[in-house]
Order: sequence, then structure tokens, then C-alpha cells
Amino acid sequence: MNATTVAIDLAKSVFQLAIARSAEEPVQFLRLSRPQFKRWFRNRSVDLVLMEACGSAHHWARWFQSLGMAVRLLPPHQIRAYVKRNKTDAADALALLEANRCQDLRPVAVKSIEQQCLQSLHRIRSQWVSTRTARINSLRGCLREFGLVLAEGSHRGLEAIAILLGDDNSTVPALLRSMLQTELDEVRLLEQRIQELERRLAAAAAVSIPCEQLLSQQPNLRFVVRARPERVFLRNSSAPRAHQQTRRPIYTHAPHPRRPLRTAGRHHRTAPGKTARSAAHLGLGAPGSHSSQQSSLRVS
Repeated sequence: MNATTVAIDLAKSVFQLAIARSAEEPVQFLRLSRPQFKRWFRNRSVDLVLMEACGSAHHWARWFQSLGMAVRLLPPHQIRAYVKRNKTDAADALALLEANRCQDLRPVAVKSIEQQCLQSLHRIRSQWVSTRTARINSLRGCLREFGLVLAEGSHRGLEAIAILLGDDNSTVPALLRSMLQTELDEVRLLEQRIQELERRLAAAAAVSIPCEQLLSQQPNLRFVVRARPERVFLRNSSAPRAHQQTRRPIYTHAPHPRRPLRTAGRHHRTAPGKTARSAAHLGLGAPGSHSSQQSSLRVS
């Protein structure tokens, strides 16, 4: 049977197929092993292949395109709404057919081998940076148990650790000194690997046509690799320290009419109508009123 549309629930070993003709209901369900899966598609004429943009999806998309088949990768977080009843392989494949009828659903572009290589390099670098941070925190925690508090910052902290481990008169126990030195050497090795990987990414960006277009449009743009974007923490200076450590925003005074409300913890956006309601809920009154000033004194 030559189907026109085949929805595939990808897996490592066993693949679930839902076969349909155009936009009609599925006419057949198949569960194939990996060798059977390749052999089945080589002997069939398929117009459209539907898959979730998950692991190994781009590899299979390139393989189907080499066979002359059209491929459409759908976002997984939008496919979940079309799954009926319990989540099974057959239900996931059927949900792909249902989601394909939605005209507003934008498919995911199939990545090339070069694009996936760059993505893997970024993931490796992110993993190394996380491992490096965990090792530094482990060193800090071990030394803190012996009353040695290091300065903030990874570079200054590593320099201080190296000085303490190299000083025979420091309070670091001899039994622990060799193991801490080994962990410090692993951090230095991770730093060298991260720097080498960053050089490879910079070299790849130098010969990339999209990067050249961005650099030509924005001359001040430079290739910068960061472990993660900086987080913005806005704290209320008039709030007690105990209130600042909580995640839940605590309003200690009415908001300034020209200045955004500062909350504890992460950056918290408050709609204009919510500030007055929050202040009224805490008994602070309207902004600038006498009751709000008295309440501010009582809370803080």
C-alpha cells in the first residue's frame, strides 16, 4: 500500500507508524523495529512524513529527504494538546496527524549536519561550564568547613585556593590537601578545554555566512560566548534582610509614581492596576497618602 501521509513516533529501537491517505483518518497502524523501519520506507512511495522535532528527528528528516519524501517536523510542546486519552506510541502518532490539519502550526526547519555540530558544541561547552562551577563550589564548601572563606568570583577564588594548597603553614589538613589539589587540577583542565572549544566556535563563526551578515549590519557586534544570560535581581533596600531572601514579592511601601516597584527575589513585573490593589490588600492605602506612610513604617 502506497500511503500519502505517514506519522512516526520516533524511538531508539521500535517505531510506531500511523498511515493515512491525505487528511483522512488513519487506515493502518504499524509497529516496526529499526531494520524493518528502514526497509519499509525504501519499498514505499510516501508523499509526506510527520515527526516531532525531538531527538534524532533531524537525522531521520535528512534520510527521508534523500529518498525524495517531504518531511514536516512539528513542535513537541504543541502536539501534546492533540493526544487523546492516555499517552501511548499510537496516540502520539495519531496526534501528529491531527496536528497536521492545523494551519496555524508552524513546522520546525530541518537542521543540516553543520548546524547540529555547532549545537552539540554549545551543549558540550554548557556541560563543561556547569561541571567547572560545581567543582569550584565543592572546593569552597570543603575549605569553609575549616574556617577558610574565599573571595567571590571564580578567578579570585581559584587563585586563593591555589595559594592555600601551596602554603604548608595553612590550616588545610594534610589528609585532604592532595585530594583538593587533584580537584583543582581538574578545574584547570576544564578551563583549558572550554577555551579551546570557544576558539573553535569563534573560528566557525568567522566563516559562517549568517555571522558575516550580522557583523556587516552591526559593526560593533562581536562573537561572545557566555555560559548563561545574567539574571536581574531587584531588591527593596527598605525591606528587612529576611524578607529579601524570600521568593514571594513583599511590598513594604506604596510604589513610586515614576519608578517601577522593586520586589524581592527575581525580577517581578506588576501591572499598573495590581500595584494599588496589592498596596490596599496590605493596608498601605493609596500612593503618597498618610496611611501608606504609616503602614510603611510599621512593616519595615
